[in-house]
Amino acid sequence: MIKNAITKRYPLSNEKKLHVFKSDAEGFYACENTVVAEFVTGFRNTPFKGYYEGSGCVQGRCVNTAAGKLRSVRRDYETPLDLSGYSCLTVASDVTRFAPGDQYWLDVRLISDKGVFEGEAPILAECWNTTAFTIGGFDGADCVRSIEIGVRNEGDEDWEGLYQIGSVAVGEICDLGFEVPGAWKSFSCERGKTCFDGGLKYEFENGGSITSPYFPDAHNTKYNAPLDLRNTLFFVLKNDSDCKKVRLWFVTDKDGEYTLDKSKEFEIEPHTDFKAYFFNLSDIPTAKDRLAGFKLELLGGAGSITVKRVTPEEECPIYNYAGKNLSCTSDGETVTARIYTRKAGKLKVYETFMYNVEDDVKGLTVLFEAEVEAGENTAKFPFMRGTLTRLTSQFIATLDSGDGEIRVAPRFYIENYMDFASNPYKFDLPDYCVSVLDFGAKADAFTDDTEAIQAAIDDVYAHGGGRVVIPPHNTNRYIITHLLLRSFVDLHIEEDVVLWQSQTDSDYKYPVFYGHDVPMRDINWTHALHVATWPLIYARCVKNIKITGRGKIRSMDTGSEEKRIGWYPNNCQDRIHCISLAFIGVENFEVSDIQIVRSNNYHTDFGACKNGYLANMKLHEVKCVSGDGFGFGCGTNHVKVERCFFESNDDAIVMTSSYNDPRGILWWWATPGMINAPHDIEVAHCYLNSGGGKAICFITWGSDDPITERTEIYNVNVYDCILQGGYAVGTWPDNPYNGKMPFDNTETDDWSPVKNVRIFNNEYRSPTDLLCIKPTNFLSDTPIKSASYFQNPDFSLGRTFWTEDGDVWFDKNCAYVGAGRLYQGLYLEKGAHTLTVTVKGRGRVFAEDALDFAVFAESYFDEKEKTEIKLDFELNEATTVALGIFEGIIYNAEVV
Repeated sequence: MIKNAITKRYPLSNEKKLHVFKSDAEGFYACENTVVAEFVTGFRNTPFKGYYEGSGCVQGRCVNTAAGKLRSVRRDYETPLDLSGYSCLTVASDVTRFAPGDQYWLDVRLISDKGVFEGEAPILAECWNTTAFTIGGFDGADCVRSIEIGVRNEGDEDWEGLYQIGSVAVGEICDLGFEVPGAWKSFSCERGKTCFDGGLKYEFENGGSITSPYFPDAHNTKYNAPLDLRNTLFFVLKNDSDCKKVRLWFVTDKDGEYTLDKSKEFEIEPHTDFKAYFFNLSDIPTAKDRLAGFKLELLGGAGSITVKRVTPEEECPIYNYAGKNLSCTSDGETVTARIYTRKAGKLKVYETFMYNVEDDVKGLTVLFEAEVEAGENTAKFPFMRGTLTRLTSQFIATLDSGDGEIRVAPRFYIENYMDFASNPYKFDLPDYCVSVLDFGAKADAFTDDTEAIQAAIDDVYAHGGGRVVIPPHNTNRYIITHLLLRSFVDLHIEEDVVLWQSQTDSDYKYPVFYGHDVPMRDINWTHALHVATWPLIYARCVKNIKITGRGKIRSMDTGSEEKRIGWYPNNCQDRIHCISLAFIGVENFEVSDIQIVRSNNYHTDFGACKNGYLANMKLHEVKCVSGDGFGFGCGTNHVKVERCFFESNDDAIVMTSSYNDPRGILWWWATPGMINAPHDIEVAHCYLNSGGGKAICFITWGSDDPITERTEIYNVNVYDCILQGGYAVGTWPDNPYNGKMPFDNTETDDWSPVKNVRIFNNEYRSPTDLLCIKPTNFLSDTPIKSASYFQNPDFSLGRTFWTEDGDVWFDKNCAYVGAGRLYQGLYLEKGAHTLTVTVKGRGRVFAEDALDFAVFAESYFDEKEKTEIKLDFELNEATTVALGIFEGIIYNAEVV
């Protein structure tokens, strides 16, 4: 058995297609533990851009037997296949999840008169895999009579799985990272020769060039990038020559001829060690369709170059702006933008929002319009947009000098947001300051800088705290895998700096895992970020930490093809999915002004944290599903999210209550018995677009806690925000780790409590609904209402659902109210109502407006024994009413 794990969708040179399944199963039949092998055109988890090489695939339906037994399909050949001229066999496959074991395997057998080749490789469930097997040493490759392809799982229990087999091909692997032995041989050259020396080394004469192999079937390898999006070829090369320029030629799947209009000159530095070059093709009209190959021509010199890596990347498109934005500030009434234009013309300022990724001004609101002269100009417009501020807005300035509107500069924002914001948890750090450059960081876009940055963090911590500065340098890109923050440290990422997740397996200090999910039986949403990979930036059980500056954290987005909202079947298997930022058990923290881009799963997670301020963060350019934004769980409390921007495909503000979440096995852990619900969360002046998720999301998964009040979400305040998504305010109520199994998200009574929520003065661009949840004291200008009858009326669940104001404590089946109030905010219809309470002691029963506490009715009591009191009141309109007592002892309550 040959164990092989080359599963990164490498293209093949010298490729021969054996099977592509255009119209039928092409002779494959059911073999081991498979009931039927059928041709289907309904692909599971198919990429958006089309199927594998044909229009369908072979699907195997399995018998219900032990998961560890092979399920396979087979094809016999009347005329044996001669595969002796090829070194690799590739197979595309997919398999359903929820098998009893965690690991899935793909098995391949080539059967000939001279013996049998057997290969196995791990694959990902619910995701298309392209797996390469090395067959070059197989003696029987010249007379293959049968091919058998199958899947299995490492579990022993019965499993009635389903699997699909896509294209089957042979050829030579083309690895543009040159890690696969012999991959350099797939390149051809003119006026020189090639060899391997830490990469593809090319010794050339004047006018020489090297050419990549043609990448076939241009939608099924990670190099066949759509050039209108992944517009840059990133080269790491060493130049041992006098050459100062290169011309990069390219061909596409629609035009396979190298022509001058599909080329561009770039400068390189002569006689330098390995250096990063970003060859951006976005200003070439022919740079569209899918990359199918490239040629690098060396201009004006002789010597040698060594190419260490080539990857297609998505970089900022080249654009000839008409000027620049100088500043944008507000005094609370007027926004003033100072804009420099190179020419005279008509200047316009449009209002836009983060969803407009194309910067299309068609249909946008014009805030300012005037004829201007060349030079510095001033545009003024109102700070308010109706009842909301423009802190959530973005602005695009254009200039028309007679040849159409040209953007003046990239979109801009109101800069002085802190004049309208406040950090209630502000703290200072010592003045000690270091630069990561003094600890060996290179910022060259390919060397792992993790250890250098970590050394700087450790040094500042050892000196009692201070700031670690990551400055612009070299390419401004620092490669990282996993940083550990320490107490009293500010990690300051300066403007134009990018902390870039490494694409190199060997940089990681833990076993890497590719793909979005790690299937674990009977456990839902076992994303790799939870169970297999470590956060890019991580803090655990520390205090007084900051991440500041105007730089970026950029996740690995290999193979992504989404301009807007990412979807994981699109080449998700090419990425190591890490959460960008995670704090666990942190007290006193601030994250401000940074951007998190290209996320391949959750952006942030704050678990068991308190006293936090998140401000002016921009989370966007998401590249995979589960792109949740600001996660608050495990009892995180007293956090303010202010003037943040979020454009993604999943929940934005994620407040998660839980009890014993089984996914916490690596860098976070469930804490049953502790306070596990977030509370005291404030969200202000934010733009939150959650795609198909919920902008404000209540995840009430604490229903299995025997002490309900430990998993009750409370004290949430949201205002002056734009809320957009599947729901502007919504919920995932059904606890997947409790109740009905297997989980199907249908239970309506498996949720934990919610109370004391205020959501007012926002723009709701999507529906609002808490479904089956019955919150109390939920005050908002949305259609969501509080419960209409008392929840936990007899205090059998302690303080759950009850709002406390002042001196209140609880005993078995009653509550003692000292100098304070205890009530539930309930939504009641217009008309007559009666509140019935059983009380003792001296106090006051009341029915008041829950918003402004205007009294509808009240009654004083002074009772030495339990006494039932009825309070009648009339409502002129439906509203939320605070029903409870001021001082005294209360045993139960009811309202009709």
